[in-house]
Amino acid sequence: MAEQTKLEEIESLQAIYGSDFQLTSDDSFTINVKSVNSTSDSNQDILEMQIMLPVDYPLHSPPTFCIKCALLSDTEQRELAELLNNSFNIGEVVIYQWVELAREYLDNKIVEQEKQKCTTTVLKDSNRTQFELDPSPLEVVASKEKTKELPLSSSPELSLSNAPALFHGEPLTDRKSTFQAHLAEVHSLDEVRLAVSKLKENRKIEVATHNILAYRFLRDGVQIQDCDDDGENAAGSRLLHLLQITDSQNVLVVVSRWYGGIQLGPDRFKHINNVARTLLQTSGLIVTQQQEDSKQRKTKNKDKRK
Repeated sequence: MAEQTKLEEIESLQAIYGSDFQLTSDDSFTINVKSVNSTSDSNQDILEMQIMLPVDYPLHSPPTFCIKCALLSDTEQRELAELLNNSFNIGEVVIYQWVELAREYLDNKIVEQEKQKCTTTVLKDSNRTQFELDPSPLEVVASKEKTKELPLSSSPELSLSNAPALFHGEPLTDRKSTFQAHLAEVHSLDEVRLAVSKLKENRKIEVATHNILAYRFLRDGVQIQDCDDDGENAAGSRLLHLLQITDSQNVLVVVSRWYGGIQLGPDRFKHINNVARTLLQTSGLIVTQQQEDSKQRKTKNKDKRK
């Protein structure tokens, strides 16, 4: 039973974290935890978690782990390790909870450091007599308003007839819960609003238990991105993370879930990401490994003919 539980947890983690998850053996793996508040292209603010699952996990023993992060001091890493150890409950899987705890801890530290940078910069400027610190990260992102609650403009140019085309993935059903992904190409917040409103013209989608969404697009060279859990805690950020690690641009993804009365645990996150990833691949926005290998073979064959 414990072995089956471990296998199911590993499969869920692979689906949720994609290329950030690296299996090193049957019972050990590494997860790269990336902060949503990162303003750097370097790996300095990536937290690496090396995890090993003991034979009696999760029935009796917690996983063993090692944390590596250049951004955190030794004291901070020990503090985080204590938080993780204290969150383990005998008999319950814990890795997803650990990763998100680590991400939240890293997010907070980055925000604290950015605040300190702002304070230092202002104090050095002797010509300024008044200042206001911005508590948000320096990376420009869209407003954190719930997209589904944003009203449509009264401008005639924003009528639903101008909504982006919608594409729908195949539904996936597990233990009476059904998941379905929807996708639209977007280049502005107005198009996000229009696409969501158009999608919810479908009564079945409108009354779904959750409509989790995430979007990313570039505007004047600035990355705009946001997400909405719609009551499914952390699902929106995981969906946005999928768009980030696949470098998907100019896209809105919505995953509808109709709850069937049976709790799925971490499997629900696996299903949300899987239906979204499949639709992104079908639409051609991301390339599968099989497609990449095929492309490389064609290139090699073409070079040989030359």
